[in-house]
Amino acid sequence: MVRTEVDVAGLFHLEQPGGSAAETCGPLVSYPLARSRFVQDFSRRATLFDGTRMSAVAPPAPQAIVSSSTGRHVLVPGSSLTFGRAASSDLRIGHVPEDLRVPRSVGRLECRPDGVLIHNLSDKRTLLVETFPGPGFEIPPLMLMGTMPHDLVTIVVRGEGGRRHTIRVDTTGLSASPRRPAAAATVDATVGYRRIPELSERQRELLCALCLPPSLGWNGRTSTPTYAEMEQILRERGVAVSAKRIRNALDDLRYVLAHEHGVADIQGESADRPAGGKQSFLPQLAQWARLSDNVTDDELDEFDRRAV
Repeated sequence: MVRTEVDVAGLFHLEQPGGSAAETCGPLVSYPLARSRFVQDFSRRATLFDGTRMSAVAPPAPQAIVSSSTGRHVLVPGSSLTFGRAASSDLRIGHVPEDLRVPRSVGRLECRPDGVLIHNLSDKRTLLVETFPGPGFEIPPLMLMGTMPHDLVTIVVRGEGGRRHTIRVDTTGLSASPRRPAAAATVDATVGYRRIPELSERQRELLCALCLPPSLGWNGRTSTPTYAEMEQILRERGVAVSAKRIRNALDDLRYVLAHEHGVADIQGESADRPAGGKQSFLPQLAQWARLSDNVTDDELDEFDRRAV
């Protein structure tokens, strides 16, 4: 909100009822001159509540965004929030339906100028932190770790039956902080970390099928599915597509992501289980889809409900 301080005395000829020229609020001036003086004075005296000049646009306040399927919170440096199953938690997870494997008090997020500290407050449960690019990491019970150098991470709390309760932490807004390092690697790490509206409905369905087992579990499995398993997952939800076509479509999608959207970190072979110690690119593609919000919790739940 902007507070304006404009001294109108001397700008307009305002004569009090029944008063004389000597009792006017200011000297008589022409309208063009009055308007000119008004604009100049407004520019000179308009201020913000914090005392900064309105003419100098204030930079956005440094902030981190914390979101889950139950809500969205904004943290500024020095602030924090708690998360867990208890009603007293700032961000509740695992309560609808109640998942007793999720502790009442899971952890606390503490915002700093250069990132977010993740405190594991549980004395039994280990937190998984997924990052992209690069491998994720675990936070043992009663320990803490920071999000740096990653700007986008997903905290995973494992629940009953392989269910995953996730909290997404986006610290790209902390770049406005003068104390935050402006390392080139940090900027590059977020390239491609945005939802791509141009993805087709079929591409989105393939990504949902890829992310379903590790995110929600499927037939007792929580690992990245093979192409044959994705074919079965899709068929259960009314989509008939062969494993070979799935493989070709995801390979094409990886090419488009790398050459049109700057996502160059999805490395690996196209085979489900490559030989010679090589890795499939499917786990990295699934991780990217979740962290970049190209497969959201709501989309995944809706896709899962389509099962017949």
